[in-house]
Amino acid sequence: MKRSWRLVATSTIALLVASASVISSESPARAAVVDRVVCRFADPESVGADSMRFVMMRELIVEAWLVAFERVPSGRPSSFDDKQLRAALERHVIEQVLSDRLTESSATKEAIAKGEGEARMALTITLGDGRLAEVLTVAGGGVAGSGAPELAAILKRRARAELYLELAVAQPVTLTEGDLRAAHAKAPPSLAKKPFEDAVPELRIHLRSLRLREASQAYYQAVRGRVKLEIVSS
Repeated sequence: MKRSWRLVATSTIALLVASASVISSESPARAAVVDRVVCRFADPESVGADSMRFVMMRELIVEAWLVAFERVPSGRPSSFDDKQLRAALERHVIEQVLSDRLTESSATKEAIAKGEGEARMALTITLGDGRLAEVLTVAGGGVAGSGAPELAAILKRRARAELYLELAVAQPVTLTEGDLRAAHAKAPPSLAKKPFEDAVPELRIHLRSLRLREASQAYYQAVRGRVKLEIVSS
């Protein structure tokens, strides 16, 4: 049965909290089997069987913890809430839609690999030193690095989505010195403590990521009404 976005988020968070408890109490080998599809949605610009996309539980748990850590600049959040899960689910959906738009002829494997590296760097800058590894540990129920495969999938999808935005939806992100200095003035602590000249390479990655996230959110708002999201209850 199709449900509203808010009901989907509420239902999904109940599933995830229960599943996270199972993951944290099981051994890594046993915890791996709890992964399952929790949501599915139809790509609004595709037709037929190929239009259906699926959201896996373990991957969404990592995404929700990423949002939770982003919104707590220091320390460790005790959990992720409904709003953070909804934000993670929205990011997943729109990044998947945008990622699927990128054709093999429009981007090389090298460009995608470079984008994955920059997406990882952008997360590291936003979260702070060492906190990305902490996200994976928390999301994996205390097992260090257990969320690495899910993070790799997230980074690849994000890199493809950002490349598509630059190539097809928006102009490539162009940053002036004024943009970079303004960003440095309110940058995350890992960049703010560095002299401007030393921080420029990372500032470019950080600011590009922010600009492209704004573009992806704008794109999502344009197609949101046509995204048919469903909970998968069993």
